[in-house]
Amino acid sequence: MASVTGRTERPVDTTGSSSSTGSSGSTGPPSSTGPTAFTPSEWVCAGYFTVQAVGGIVLWVATRSVRLVRSGMELLPDQPQVTDAFLLPDVIAIIGSALAVLGILRRSRWRVPMAAFTFGCVVYPTVLLAWWVPQQGTGAGALAVMLPTALLCGWCALQVWRDETTS
Repeated sequence: MASVTGRTERPVDTTGSSSSTGSSGSTGPPSSTGPTAFTPSEWVCAGYFTVQAVGGIVLWVATRSVRLVRSGMELLPDQPQVTDAFLLPDVIAIIGSALAVLGILRRSRWRVPMAAFTFGCVVYPTVLLAWWVPQQGTGAGALAVMLPTALLCGWCALQVWRDETTS
């Protein structure tokens, strides 16, 4: 059913019986108007932030263990510690992504600030790389990873905010 705000909300069967929506548990927590199913944008954004968290871990494992990946990510080839300096901020972004997923799935009040924080963690190094790569000619692989990441993360942060303001 459509609510006054235009969001489509589907009541959840709380009797425990199986219905046409299945018994997969794909429902959100109770709200002031009763339990509702997750919106498509909530699913998409929770999925994206999950992929971003896992992808960040995979990227750093590959950067540390695969020479070809490392060479594309390296900012100063003679000083690998410069690229390694991004590990701690990336770990913070990975944690932020995981917390954004948790906030979205729990419909927590802090989901918007967490999604925005995570976007900030991602956009800052992207802006740095957008300047660095043309100036220095290194780190093109890092920029190739970060541009779509920043765009998608920003889009999801905006969607999380829009869901909050329309609910």
